[in-house]
Amino acid sequence: MFSTTRTGRGQRRLTSASACTQQSLREHRTSASRDKRWSASGAVGERGVEAPEAVDVARRREARIACASRYAGAVAEESIELNRAGINELSEEVRAPGGGPGTPGWNAETSHTRLFNEALISAYRRHGGKIPGELSGLDILLLTTTGAKSGTRRTVPVDIHRIDDRLVIVASMGGADRNPPWFYNARANPKVEVELGTERFTATAVVTEGEDRDRLFEKVVEGTPVFGEYQQRTSRTLPVVELLRRD
Repeated sequence: MFSTTRTGRGQRRLTSASACTQQSLREHRTSASRDKRWSASGAVGERGVEAPEAVDVARRREARIACASRYAGAVAEESIELNRAGINELSEEVRAPGGGPGTPGWNAETSHTRLFNEALISAYRRHGGKIPGELSGLDILLLTTTGAKSGTRRTVPVDIHRIDDRLVIVASMGGADRNPPWFYNARANPKVEVELGTERFTATAVVTEGEDRDRLFEKVVEGTPVFGEYQQRTSRTLPVVELLRRD
């Protein structure tokens, strides 16, 4: 079982990672065993992979982070209502001058944006790629990128646009004057993971340019007019990113 306490702000925090540690061992026992066959000595093998011990430690750490993230999402889902009012509050928060994501003044730990996104991600996964209730009409995917500086994998919900059999997302951030952090991550590390409905696959994020970008964005606005409003709120050109499946 997870053990939790109350913080000063009344938010629950995970105090014991034992459940996630055990889950890590279960989820990665097979792959760790395979890696150990690559190099019995523990050194870098002929295939140029990391030492099995290093691979195992990294996998365990990543699994613990993912497990804790799922728990945080479940907690957020209990306390956050997934509705239009929540989206509007998120939009205002990320567009705040000098205080949105990626700025020195941004405190992700206490932000409505983080809690809302965690709840949305949890609900999306729990309901097989659908959002229940008032937001049932949302057409989104979950995008996991690797931090350009930190190397940390982060997952965010993003609106999806299907245009001429192309999978397109827009780095709008509600029309803020800066690009969302996921865009910088995807540009630095184009290999991303996509969760679309019940499907999960690896993709390459390609930033479109010129006439292709303009045509795609025009189609986006035709289908979802609010993106035209987002563009009007800022002087930056909203990046349009195509996701190309790798598998």
